[in-house]
Amino acid sequence: MSFFCLALTLPLGAYADADALARNCANCHGLTGTSSGKLIPNIGGQRENYLSHVLLEFKQGKRPTVFMERLAKGYTDQELEAVALYFARLNWSPSEQVTDPRLVERGRELAQARCVSCHGGSGRPESGSAPRIAGQWAEYLQDELAKFMSPQMQMPDPGMLKA
Repeated sequence: MSFFCLALTLPLGAYADADALARNCANCHGLTGTSSGKLIPNIGGQRENYLSHVLLEFKQGKRPTVFMERLAKGYTDQELEAVALYFARLNWSPSEQVTDPRLVERGRELAQARCVSCHGGSGRPESGSAPRIAGQWAEYLQDELAKFMSPQMQMPDPGMLKA
């Protein structure tokens, strides 16, 4: 949802409320949207349409998770859109992590073969609804990929199974 569309749908006080609502996210995602937990995604600077879409999926029970589904159900759709806009406006800060150069190179090869069409060549898509993955916690990405590959999980984008 664009900022203009959001401006038409949110009450006047929602912008100030977005800051207060977003503070509820700080325990896990940090005040700047940069998580300190390796299984918790960075959301500051993430794409607004992606964040809004995912938050609504959590609320609707369409995206399985232990905590987010319960939390999202406590917000109106407009509040979730305001929170998405709030975090999207923040600067992206990549996670600082120790990496094995060989694994990084192998990951780059796999990403070029399987992820570029949605996430872009640099892991920072310019358009579409795919999230930014460059700079995300490796453990978080590994966990999310395992969910997408599991036949028990019904993830929202079955097209990823083809990747």
